[in-house]
Amino acid sequence: MSAHIKTIHEKFDIALLVPHELNPKDHTADQIEHIATSIKTFDWTQPIVADENNKIIIGHGRWLAAKQANITHAPVWILSGYTDDEKKMMMVSDNKLNMDTTWNFENLQKIMSEIDFAQISAIDLSLNFDFLHKEFSNSEISDLGEDEMILKFKLISDAYFKCVNALREIDQDPSKALCLVLNITEDNV
Repeated sequence: MSAHIKTIHEKFDIALLVPHELNPKDHTADQIEHIATSIKTFDWTQPIVADENNKIIIGHGRWLAAKQANITHAPVWILSGYTDDEKKMMMVSDNKLNMDTTWNFENLQKIMSEIDFAQISAIDLSLNFDFLHKEFSNSEISDLGEDEMILKFKLISDAYFKCVNALREIDQDPSKALCLVLNITEDNV
């Protein structure tokens, strides 16, 4: 076995990366959009992992999402010294590991009830709402069980964001605020 070396790049040009032709996971357009939203909301929380030839081993979905979101640089770990078989096992293992988990809805409920949504900007709240709705199905949201939790999800709906944005516009342009709330263009006023 040869020595394994990991080189960490905080900002690596993703145009230099090549997807692995045997990537065992397919990514739907919705999943890629979800990952892109997560990256835009929370920044990079996991790197893309590639080999010494810049071939992606782990993170194909993150790479696709970054490309879709016009993100040009990402944290990338370049691994060298691994055999082709080891790289293939890494791909399979990494993709399988998170499939064997389940949600602890009691802890999730506690986390969600502790979030102070009033302290999150409308833009961040909108991104987080999109993220949460893509992460959890309606039945999973219902499984949270608390009326307060369901209410928080409803409060961060599109109508809420229109109102928040409209309230921000009142100081600058009251007619624009009215148009935002009524969902009309200023030409029709």
